[in-house]
Amino acid sequence: MATTVITGAQVLVDGEHAPEGVSGIVVVDGRIVETGPGAELLDRWAERDHVDVDHFEGAFLLPGLVDAHVHLTFDATPGVDAATDLTESSAETLAARARVNARAALAAGVTTVRDLGDRSGIVRGLRDEIHAGGTTGPRILTSGVPLTVPGGHLHFLGGAVESDEEIRAAVRQRKDEGDDVIKVAVSGGHITAGSPPTWRSQFTEHQIQVLAQAAREAGLPTAAHAHAVEAIEFAARAGLTTIEHCSAEVAPDPHAGEAAPRTISFTDELVGLIHASGAAVDPTLTSGWIDKAPQDVGFKLIDRIRRLYAAGVPLIVGTDGGVAGSPFGSYAESLLVWLRAGLSNTEVLRLATAETADRIGLKGTTGRLQEGYAADVLIVQSDPRRDLRTVLRPVAVFARGELAGGRVPA
Repeated sequence: MATTVITGAQVLVDGEHAPEGVSGIVVVDGRIVETGPGAELLDRWAERDHVDVDHFEGAFLLPGLVDAHVHLTFDATPGVDAATDLTESSAETLAARARVNARAALAAGVTTVRDLGDRSGIVRGLRDEIHAGGTTGPRILTSGVPLTVPGGHLHFLGGAVESDEEIRAAVRQRKDEGDDVIKVAVSGGHITAGSPPTWRSQFTEHQIQVLAQAAREAGLPTAAHAHAVEAIEFAARAGLTTIEHCSAEVAPDPHAGEAAPRTISFTDELVGLIHASGAAVDPTLTSGWIDKAPQDVGFKLIDRIRRLYAAGVPLIVGTDGGVAGSPFGSYAESLLVWLRAGLSNTEVLRLATAETADRIGLKGTTGRLQEGYAADVLIVQSDPRRDLRTVLRPVAVFARGELAGGRVPA
């Protein structure tokens, strides 16, 4: 039985709350069995047989970060065409890339990722390998191949469906193969040439209702890629679990030509519909995308966060890691964008840990440093409630109680 005592200056239970005097945790076989004053824990546990002690003087312990939207098999290098790369690369190449990307995420403090689209179930294999202890990496939830329409966004991954029965069969297949979530590209996307535009739904509302019912019968949550307003509406009315991107695009001015900027229409009615649906929204924020967008578009994308949060819509944190402009290892930088929407350091930390873990089906498993939870721990040098930028420089990272990154403790 592997036992470790990890201590520092303060434990932030959910990234926000810090019970007075709690400065350490005891980990047995990857799970937290006790928290409390570090000195008291050491007195009770350090002299037992086969107990490791990791003390990080003056450091802060918080839950490992959770990224709700990644693509581990993707290459984020600028200029790489995703369709060509993912179609022509061998399975061995993609599997090796997924391992590298997973380790980069973990080194940056991300102990859980939800992969929302790969080829041929490659990430499912990595998930199982990590779970079995065969390689180092974060906890992974995977959707396998996303559902789309013939010629639609991400069709090159092989998940095209059209009829009601094809949709139901695709959901059953993913259930049988052991995927954790059903991903559906409700709208067009930015990286698939020739697919429907981002401001249009690829599926009819009836088709999304069929998918939602099939997923409920399979007992699987759903994640909807939805840029278009109508795609968001379809996802919300069908009761899909999370809405990804949620950028609320509508058809551009037909007189503006091909250079027309993205047209965002995030109305109070849309916010109300999302809130009533109970869906969580993952805005997939990265500084690279926001800063490169036209000023008015960038403002609207930031403002939607403020409005959704104020309305009480559940928010989760994802980066679309693997897509150009969102390399693995940059998750913590994306958190700074949330501050521009008016959220506080503690609100962002809670969203990036406990709230996102709960909303993607991991409540009771990870996202908190308390008894019964996995020992997924990010250790930073200073108090992130005062300066969120300290999260950019992890001192150490533990995944299920194993030191996975950072320095050897003092």
